[in-house]
Amino acid sequence: MLLERQATIARAVPALESDPDDPQLRESVRTEAHKLAGLLGTLSLPRGTELARAIEHRLEPGAPPADYRELRRLAADLRAVIESRH
Repeated sequence: MLLERQATIARAVPALESDPDDPQLRESVRTEAHKLAGLLGTLSLPRGTELARAIEHRLEPGAPPADYRELRRLAADLRAVIESRH
């Protein structure tokens, strides 16, 4: 489930980059990151929680325009944290 949520975020970032004004997509990615932050917290993976929250905060309503290179890096780092758990 963790990798599935992370993969959803990783796939959505390029879509969001090509259509940054899609509020549903933005909210979907933000919601996935929020859920993942909580799950990682319950699994005692604080670095993963930190990364997921960083993604979530960058996509909150009213946040500055997203830096998509940074979002891709955060998603990749998040995957590495999750994979290190297995």
